[in-house]
This record gives sequence, structure tokens and C-alpha cells, in this order.
Amino acid sequence: MSESKRYRFLFSALLIAALAPALVGQTSVTDASKAAVGGVKVTLSRADTGFQRAALSSSEGYYRFPLLSAGVYDIRAERDGFQTQTRPGVVVETGIIATVDLQLQVGQVNESVTVTESAPLLDAGSSAITRVVENKTITGMPLLDRRSAQLTRLNGFVVPSGAGAGTTFAIAGGRGNNANYLIGGGTA
Repeated sequence: MSESKRYRFLFSALLIAALAPALVGQTSVTDASKAAVGGVKVTLSRADTGFQRAALSSSEGYYRFPLLSAGVYDIRAERDGFQTQTRPGVVVETGIIATVDLQLQVGQVNESVTVTESAPLLDAGSSAITRVVENKTITGMPLLDRRSAQLTRLNGFVVPSGAGAGTTFAIAGGRGNNANYLIGGGTA
């Protein structure tokens, strides 16, 4: 293989690797026939804080709300010629991409549909292995020296090595010093 072909192959591989996260986990709006619906006003709100943000779906039906705090949100989708759809109780957790696909029904603007289904247990859009440890679990645990890093042991794929301040974790078979874990939304 010539050197120019090698560089083109390397550039193509890097470009695909850089674009791969953008191709996975898209959240979309479709109609009853599964066709994409563009120009849908999607509003995200959080009742306990008063937070509200709106976005328009693209011509391919995609929408997204980056950089959200963990919490419970309500989603409302509306567009002329379609029934307004509300999806209450969407849980957003730290380190997990929540995907909420919406399907609008043709109808009058004054008609509304509320969907109360839960998200699937398997996230086919990501290969990440994550687990959120809730506060009620943490407060009831007997941590030896009250270090939050001990909470990583709650996951079955974490193996600790070392002791005291020099403790590292081998996560999912990786090397201990090459792992990054988040505690309270921050890098530990």
C-alpha cells in the first residue's frame, strides 16, 4: 500500500471515528407512518426548578437538548396539523444519554396526547456500561472511611487494587490507571 493511500485510509478512519458519536443516539419525531416530521416545536421543562428549553426538529425529524442536569423532565411536542403530544416523567441521569422518540398523530391543534410509557431497559444506541447510584443507597451504606470512591465497588465489573489513598480500579477489564469515573457529576 502506497504512503498516500495509507494517509487517506487513516484520515477516513479518523473521520468515521469522529463522526460516530453524532450518528448514534439521535432522538427523533415521526408521524404514524414513521416518516420524519420537521419543524416540530419540542419543549423540555422541569417542574421542580422552573427550567424550560425549546428546540425545533430538523428536516430529518431529529432534535436534542445537550448539557442537561440530572432530574425528571416533561417533553411537549407540537406542530400545526398534528395533535400535541406530552411525555411526562422523562428521567435524565448523569452520564447516560436519554433517547426519547416522539410519534405525532394527525389531528387538530386543540387535541392532545399524553404518553406514559417507560424507556426500554436496553439502550441499543450506546455500548457504554453505566450505573447511577441513588442518594438513598449511598446514605444507607456502611462506607469504611466515608470516601465516595468506594461506591465504584457497587458495580459488578469493577475490581479494586491497592489500598488507602493509592486505590485504583480496573473497570471492565481495563487497566486501573486508565479509567475515568464520575462521582456527583465530576471526574474523580
